Amino acid sequence: MHPDVVALLALQADDAAILELEERMAALEPRTKALDEARRKAADAAQRSRSAVDDEEKRRRDLHTRITSTSSCTSATSRSSMR
Repeated sequence: MHPDVVALLALQADDAAILELEERMAALEPRTKALDEARRKAADAAQRSRSAVDDEEKRRRDLHTRITSTSSCTSATSRSSMR
């Protein structure tokens, strides 16, 4: 067989393999999009959770500060009224 024909047949086989791979990749596209959307939603939920935790930690610190400052004021008042 002529070398050009052999090369052409090899090229056609490669083209067929590439076409098959492209078709398989295209078939995966809906699943890929769905997974990307699920990942995005999970990342958004994680961010909202982190923000909620940060807000609650700030609220706890603020309350602790208020309680601590109220306690020290109450203690000082109690000591001065005992005199």
